[in-house]
Amino acid sequence: MLRLIGGVLHAIGLVCVTLLLWRLLTPASARHDAAQVSADGHLDLALASALRTAPDTLDVVLRGVPDARARAQLRALRGSGRVLRLSADAPLTAVAATVDEEWRQSGGAHVQIVGRDSISAALSDAAGRIDSAALTSRGVSSRTGPVRGVLRVGVHTATASVSPLGAASPEIARVLVLGDATWESRFVVTALEEAGWPVDVAVSLSPKVRITQGISTMPARSRHSIVVVLPGALSSAIAALPAFVRSGGGLVIVGTAARIGGLAGLRAGTPGSTVAGEVGAEASDDARHGLDLIPIAALAAGAVALESRDGKVAVAARRVGAGRVIQVGYDNSWLWRMAGNDDAPVAHRRWWTALLSGVVPMAAPVSRVVLDPSHDTLEAAPLAALASDLGLPAVRVQSAGVNSRSFVEYLDPRWLLALALLSLVASWTLRRFRGLA
Repeated sequence: MLRLIGGVLHAIGLVCVTLLLWRLLTPASARHDAAQVSADGHLDLALASALRTAPDTLDVVLRGVPDARARAQLRALRGSGRVLRLSADAPLTAVAATVDEEWRQSGGAHVQIVGRDSISAALSDAAGRIDSAALTSRGVSSRTGPVRGVLRVGVHTATASVSPLGAASPEIARVLVLGDATWESRFVVTALEEAGWPVDVAVSLSPKVRITQGISTMPARSRHSIVVVLPGALSSAIAALPAFVRSGGGLVIVGTAARIGGLAGLRAGTPGSTVAGEVGAEASDDARHGLDLIPIAALAAGAVALESRDGKVAVAARRVGAGRVIQVGYDNSWLWRMAGNDDAPVAHRRWWTALLSGVVPMAAPVSRVVLDPSHDTLEAAPLAALASDLGLPAVRVQSAGVNSRSFVEYLDPRWLLALALLSLVASWTLRRFRGLA
């Protein structure tokens, strides 16, 4: 037994001497340090001590998207001469968000979010939780009440924060509705008044009978900010619209009203042949499929499509002078409200409010920057900001952790020397105890 123990100690000593010579003769390579970004975006690294060390390589494992503070630390390390290598155990979910304030009587905002498919995002602001949304690659668009502070969009590996983009409320926000006295004009006025819009009305019951509401029934920038034109609008009012729009007014052209000759220079595109709606679809999740559609066959110069149905442009917008025009191809939207499900009146009202909010004349939008101490970032797309800040390629995804140092670099010469001396001394002591030379 003593002979076996002595042989093992002698072998350990020789191995330690061999490793010591290997460690001393191997050229020193750049040392790789490792750091980690936690799921909430914070960098687990003592920056002051890291900046005092030699500029070697830093392996950063991303458990989440770095927030603004972590990106600033990584940018400082890269500027000090270190080489950064980023990796993640799983693909990171990047989200981008924008918030535009909409003019409504009760206030509100238009939120747009883009992220990876099949993930759920939690929306919150300084007042607490707002809602949750299932993100898709095409993006999610939603309308909420007023956003307090910044809007935070949280998923399991990222949190994006963005300040609302707002503008001063218009001095005049009165709407003028023109057209025939039909179910459509009745429920359009009802939806707008329910949403808080002040409305003037000039609708024709017959060639000699008109129904009016309000002081002025002709488009005038001194009183109106938006004019909604329905089929049957009077030619005298149509003639006043070009000057109204070019001076900054908003115009919404609905359904077959786009075929009125006086609107040819204002509309967003040429109306096509009517496409019948799907019977009974008013009560489905896609209620506007049940409405007749006058598609916008050819967009005017500078016009953009806002909504499509079955490959046909249903809603489009353009600028004319200082004003904006939205052309709506859907006809008889009142069917949606009357034949839809229990939520149809609210959805119909919100849809009309969104249309008018897109053309209401407002001051130039400004971003009111609000601090967000909990996440220390005001950037809508933090993963894109990371790539821009560091100038690095895509993050490497790997299933195992980062092995940032080679085997040789883990060998400490002091411990190898001590272990070699201890083993050889113990082996020599045993040999003397057994009476060997």
